[in-house]
Amino acid sequence: MKRGEGIPLKIVDLSVTIGPGTLSPPSVNKQLTLTPYYRGPGYWRASSVDMVLHTGSHVDFSAHVVDGGETAADVDLDRICGDAMVLDLHELGADQPITVDLMEAKGKDVRRGDIVLVRTDWTERMWGNFPDYYLHSPYCEPEAARWLVDRGARAIGFDCFSEYCARLPSFTSEDFVVHKVILEAGAILMQQVTNLSRLPVGQSFSAQLIPSMRRPLHMPDMRCWTPGRSTNCAEPTSRLWSTRIILTDGSLAKRNSLNCATS
Repeated sequence: MKRGEGIPLKIVDLSVTIGPGTLSPPSVNKQLTLTPYYRGPGYWRASSVDMVLHTGSHVDFSAHVVDGGETAADVDLDRICGDAMVLDLHELGADQPITVDLMEAKGKDVRRGDIVLVRTDWTERMWGNFPDYYLHSPYCEPEAARWLVDRGARAIGFDCFSEYCARLPSFTSEDFVVHKVILEAGAILMQQVTNLSRLPVGQSFSAQLIPSMRRPLHMPDMRCWTPGRSTNCAEPTSRLWSTRIILTDGSLAKRNSLNCATS
């Protein structure tokens, strides 16, 4: 291919915007704060962010639920690359479960090594409506998570608040069953993603999740590129860790980034 002959691309952002006032999940219930620092006599600014790394769209590794478990730095790239597909469960409403029956019905084509993106459209409808986003989200039943890892999914993403117990004020570490099922099996967990409705259903993609450190302000975040169109996406208010996902086949190419929650 000669220089300048690239395919026209449409950019789709799969991460939520976070900023001052964004709440973390109820397990910590911490509000993001952004503190600017200025130095004169002309204009100069730097900023610090105080937030839980599990705020907004993020990636979990086993150190989240396993003492001495893996962080982002421990994960080899060949474990976060592979074919991907969307399981369309957008008909689910508030407080409804993602069940093993739904997985069996919608996930017949899931193969060992796939990256599975579970679409409910909850984040698209409800992100920013706190605490209802967390307290009334569709959620994943442990048996459905077990079905996915037993099928060999190497990474699983949800566009909702997938762990039911995390909305309860009295939950313990042992109640975190969906996280444990997925992360203890060696799979990667992506949470609170958005815009899965803009990805095709019933089609497999080749995906690469590339961890990278980003500056905390004014950086492009989770992006999807598709041929044929070009558009600009608003940048998020802040992002600390991110991971870049590239989903490609002959007719589609996408690139995204998420928070990487290392603990």
